[in-house]
Amino acid sequence: MAIPVPPLGKGEDVGGEADQGVRLAKSLKEANARFMREGSVAREVFGDEFVEHFGGTREHEVRLWEEAVTDWWVLCVWFEAGFTDVKQGGEEIYRDRLIRPSRPPA
Repeated sequence: MAIPVPPLGKGEDVGGEADQGVRLAKSLKEANARFMREGSVAREVFGDEFVEHFGGTREHEVRLWEEAVTDWWVLCVWFEAGFTDVKQGGEEIYRDRLIRPSRPPA
């Protein structure tokens, strides 16, 4: 299978005029949409039946994630990863441990 876009040469910037490449997906949801679209390389290589089945399992995974992981939880994990002594909704957040409130502050 041929690569349709040549690599960038020395001194050429990503996102510049010479860059004709497509950026990688930033989420499972976006990656799966590209994987499952009509005419995708995945369909050419693996076939429609496999792509529909595997892509369907990824859609299910994304739905479960969206139902279970709230924006509040993502914010708490973000703070846990790199901030210390931050007050959020009256709770202390420390680098070594995060005191997660049971629900977001009112």
